Order: sequence, then structure tokens, then C-alpha cells
Amino acid sequence: MLNSQQVDDLPNLGRNSFLLSKLNNNVVPSGPPSWNRFQDQTGSSNLSIGGGPIRGNNYLIDGIPVTDSNNRAVIIPSEEGVQEMKLQTGTYDATMGRTGGGVFNTVIKSGTNDIHGDVLGYLRNTPMTANNFFNNAAGIPRPPENWENWAGSLAGPVVIPKVYNGRNKTFFFVATEGYLDGQPQAQAFALPTAAEKAGNFSAAGKIIYDPTTGVACTSASGCPSGATVIRTPFPNNIIPLSRINPVGQAIMSSLPTPNTNLTGVIDQNNYQGQDTLGNHAEQFMYKMEENPVQWIRLSGSFLYYKSHEPGGNSLDAFPGAGGTSYLLDRHVDATAINAIFTLNPTTVLTARYGFNRFPNITDYVAHGFDQTKLGLPASYVNSLQVKEFPQIGLSEAGTTFGGAGPTNDVFSSKNLSFSVSKFVGIHNLTMGFDYRTINVGGISFTNGEGLFSFNGIFSQQYNVSTASTGR
Repeated sequence: MLNSQQVDDLPNLGRNSFLLSKLNNNVVPSGPPSWNRFQDQTGSSNLSIGGGPIRGNNYLIDGIPVTDSNNRAVIIPSEEGVQEMKLQTGTYDATMGRTGGGVFNTVIKSGTNDIHGDVLGYLRNTPMTANNFFNNAAGIPRPPENWENWAGSLAGPVVIPKVYNGRNKTFFFVATEGYLDGQPQAQAFALPTAAEKAGNFSAAGKIIYDPTTGVACTSASGCPSGATVIRTPFPNNIIPLSRINPVGQAIMSSLPTPNTNLTGVIDQNNYQGQDTLGNHAEQFMYKMEENPVQWIRLSGSFLYYKSHEPGGNSLDAFPGAGGTSYLLDRHVDATAINAIFTLNPTTVLTARYGFNRFPNITDYVAHGFDQTKLGLPASYVNSLQVKEFPQIGLSEAGTTFGGAGPTNDVFSSKNLSFSVSKFVGIHNLTMGFDYRTINVGGISFTNGEGLFSFNGIFSQQYNVSTASTGR
């Protein structure tokens, strides 16, 4: 168990309270180490606890489960607001439920009769960092890499002068945390040169064959095994402009020009792109507590965060770098209402209700693009589910660009529970009822913008894969 003092004092990259569980030698993390912020639900939940399955855990905040249908914690409370976090493995009883690994039991801070607060600020800007090796090799300057992190909290009694004095009775707690994260991204691509876009492959190092010149051949006539067609190369390895499809030409014209010295080596990365991922997230926490009489304790908490997490567009072009050039937005809230009744010195009745929502919205940089601008027929474009640049896969070059299909998924859950605990001598008897609904809905498109994949087989010497020919 970690109390608020330990949560505050222990080093914690990303200030992610759930990842403090890695201090326990019974916890094995498996997610990417960079996914350690409070917006990284997926990476933060990739934990195996007590030998249990990865992402097989349950997460409670003020007694309310915040675990979605993918076994992720939909919200990760800021360190500023954690009073206590208990990791339970193997020793919990049936009241915890729905886990094959461990249970994160987290309690949000409450106010006291005294006013307490804190403020935190952290700054790291670009001049404090060095450029990376690959940017230096390509002559690319150091990208912006700023990091700003702030947090604060305030707690105390609810007092309205001459109207209400809530000392010993009514308390509040509020906290916030946010960050701006400038994360550099670099990717390499194999792109056509200006000459290749015009059909001139004389410097490409591969012979381009005319797909309309195929004649029958057999292994007896010298064709490789499996080949049934042999073709004639284009004169001087140049495709006549009249043979270039205008749609293909429009697609290729959307790509940038190679910027490395590998412009004469076909199918090798000749473009070094970069971008800065401008991540931004803010979290807000609120809690009220009311003790109307000595034996009743009522509390309600509300946690909310919003984040904007771009995947980056290191291709530096409108279509975007395939599935990596996404725009991810999240708006998450979690509400918990608790009522605790101490009926007598040995009997406690607890009633809880809570709900949470986790919209996960992904879009792409070419959102809204009209594909008729590429020359595609309106009858085809009007049938598409998504208005984006089409996804283009150049399998031989290993390059993918264009859209990837947006998603708008909403994970949600509700919980209602009652329990009675009774001490009888040295025994503790508990009985109760726990009802949960876990839902996911929304819409997701797979290749709704169209997917075109090219492998160069029709411009190779034979109708089977042939080295050093085709494009």
C-alpha cells in the first residue's frame, strides 16, 4: 500500500500513479516505457500481477470500478489527488471481482478542517536537448522538444462567511494537472524521384517492362519456374507519358521530393521526414464530503480529463504517413457516489454508485478530402464511407501513405453495490450485492476511404516475382 506521502516522494516518470505498482516485485510491466502519462490508459494497463494475464486487472477509484471492456483503467488519477493506493493480489475477497491478476484500490483525497494546497511546475525546453544521430546525418536541424508539466491542489472545509460553517462536517478537494509534450518523430520513406514521377526510370537501377507486351513462355523456353508470360522492356527504361494513368500521377504528385543522397537507388529509403508531436492533456479532480451526523459519511467525486495526441506526419505531405498520421482525442469522466453508515460499533453498511465514460476518437490528417480531385469517378467516391485521401500501399518499396479510417468508440460502465460488514468476535462477516454493466459502442471504419496496394508484378519481366525488374 502507498500513502499520499509515498506517492508524492517516490520518483515516478510520467507521474502515473498506477505505474508506481512497478515497485512491487510481483508486477511485470509489458507496455512501451514511453506510455507512462495519465492519458496512456492502454500502456499503463499492460501489467501482469501475481502471474496473472497481462491486462487482467481491476481498477477501483473510491470503491467504483473504472475498468473498461478491454480491461484498461479508463482514467488514471493525478498524483496530486491520491490519498492511498493499495495493490491487492491473491489476498482479496469476492467483493473485488472481475480480475485474474490484481486489484488497484485507490482513494481520492478529502478535505480537512484546515486549508491545504500545493503547486507544481516543470519545464524543459529545446535548447536543453541534443539532436539525434539520424537528423544530424541527414542535415536536419533539431526539432522542437518542449516539455511543460503543471499541477496543483486545494482542500479544506466548506465555509461561507455568515452563511455556513462546514468545519467538522463538509469538506472539499480540488486538483488539476496538465502537460504540453513536444515529442520529436522521425521516419524514413522510399519515395519516387521527380524523374520517376514523369515515367523516367533510367537511373532507377531496375528495368521496367511493358505490361501490354506479354507473350506466352514456358520453362522449356528459359522462363523461370511458374512463369507463363514474358514481357518486353520500355525503351531506355522510360514509360511514355501517354501510358501513365492520370489518377496514379495525381497520387504521386502529392508526395514530397526525396531529400537524401539515395535518390538513384530504387526501393530504398530516400526521404528522411520529421515532425513534432504536440501532445496536450489536462485533468481535473473534484471531491465533496458531508458528515451530516456522526454515524453517516457521504462523499462524491468527479474526475475528468481531455487530451489531444497527434500521431505525427513525418511524411510532410497532405495524405499523411499511413496509419501513423492520426489525431487522437479523448474526453474521459468518472463519477463515484458513496454512503457509509456506521450502524453500531460492529456493523457498517456501505452503498455505492458510479459511472464512467471513455470516448476514444481517432481521425486522420486528410479528413474531408474529396477523391474526385485525384480523377477518381464520382460514382466511386460517393460510395465511400469516409472522405479521406485513399490509403496507398507500395509493398515493394515498403511505404504506405494516405488515410487509415477514423474511429469513434465510447467505452462506458455503471456500478451499483451494497454491502454490510459485521464483526463477530474475531470474525468479520460481509454480505452484499454488486451490479456492473460494461459497454462499448460507436463506429469504426476499416479501409472506408479505399485501399490500393501495388506490388509491381505487372511491370516485371515475368508474371512471377523477378529480381531487379518492375516497379
